[in-house]
Amino acid sequence: MRFARLNIFRHNKVRIDEIDNEKRDKNLVLQLKSSVVFKFLSVGISLLLVPLLIGRLGTEQYGVWATLLSTAQWITLMDIGIGSGLRNKLTEALAKGDLTEANEYVSTAYITLLLIGAVLAALFVPFFFLVNWNSVFNTHSISSLDLSGCVFVFFYGILSYLILAIINQIINAVQRNSLTTMIPIIINVLFITSVYIYSLFHPLNLLFVTCAYTASQLIAIAIVSSLFFREYDYLKPLRKNFKKDKIRSIMGLGLKFFIIQITVVIIFSTDNFVITQLLGPSHVTTYGVVLLVFNNMAVFVNMLMAPLWSSYTEAYAKGDLGWIKGKIVFLNKLMIPYIIGVGVVVLLFNTIVNVWLGKAVVIPDYLPALMGVYAVISVWNNIYGFMLGGISKVRLGMITTVFIGCVNIPLSIFFARNLNLGLNGIILSNILCLSLSSVISPIQAYYFIFSTRKSDRWERILS
Repeated sequence: MRFARLNIFRHNKVRIDEIDNEKRDKNLVLQLKSSVVFKFLSVGISLLLVPLLIGRLGTEQYGVWATLLSTAQWITLMDIGIGSGLRNKLTEALAKGDLTEANEYVSTAYITLLLIGAVLAALFVPFFFLVNWNSVFNTHSISSLDLSGCVFVFFYGILSYLILAIINQIINAVQRNSLTTMIPIIINVLFITSVYIYSLFHPLNLLFVTCAYTASQLIAIAIVSSLFFREYDYLKPLRKNFKKDKIRSIMGLGLKFFIIQITVVIIFSTDNFVITQLLGPSHVTTYGVVLLVFNNMAVFVNMLMAPLWSSYTEAYAKGDLGWIKGKIVFLNKLMIPYIIGVGVVVLLFNTIVNVWLGKAVVIPDYLPALMGVYAVISVWNNIYGFMLGGISKVRLGMITTVFIGCVNIPLSIFFARNLNLGLNGIILSNILCLSLSSVISPIQAYYFIFSTRKSDRWERILS
């Protein structure tokens, strides 16, 4: 039986140019149901991975792995916004029913990323040999040769994944977001299986973990890409449909997204490097455990918003502001039970961690409470960030995030080292930085979606 006939790819498939409010809502519900199932599986497997890796690698090597893993976000940003720009442009083309233009956008994006990847691969070679990686990761428990091998495999594996992972944005553009949640499941199943089997016969080491993880990523993304293009054959990239003018179109919007994304990564992923340098890699494990608990809570709320991005693009292109208003109001109401849930987890945090990891973990006082505040602010910002990204009103957000990125690391170091707040200082810096966006983004949303009074002056300021 052809896989394309399975329900996961064909169920309620609707052309974007045929979507109205009712169909749009039905599609969102369908994507959400599928995403919840897939995400529960993904989170469950990831929770099993943490105690397995900590137990087999030890806290210091796991801290190095967590730090290395956080750099994946940096590498994936090297698409310089092509993925995000493609998502909006592809959605607009499909909303108009222009399948030729849609294929040109996809083909141009893939070929452009392939060229960028080739350049980056060549540039990294001398850099790889010149850097003392043991100093970068502040560890001597791993030999220089093994750690260099880990970095080499990880970088080129993630770089290859960067090119293939543009399929995520294409899936999002056709509003089949639940399919993207399949990829982490396949990755984690392959990864945990290989790690567990290997550890039965050999002591687990960081080099094997790195090889197993990168191989799992590439296999998973290749499987999903192949199955997707078998169903959506009209989007399959073709060399003849590469168009130089489409690069400018994608990059004009994509560069703004790139600046925002790279700043967000500074906030979200440099924490592990700051902690490693100031406090040592073992503290990365403590921080990572607390962060993972609250991130998994936020994941399920963010799942509601993931399908909305391209729906916002399509609705805004058709002038359907009423539908967008309804979704913003709904998500604001959803914040109430989410905040209550976060509060409960903060109160029961030590019990949850002890049951999860099977042993007592020393958590600094106030860290769970601060992480809970951070989780709430992050979700609040995403409510408006997803909508503003969907309608391509990102210039002010770009300026705001650049400012945040400039002050985040110095503020983290000041709180953690100068004020002797340790891990609490790191997360406190993040909270203060994200608070700026939590005020500005709702103002933008009100002007573009809710306000009936428009002016060229405010359009320029708030766009």
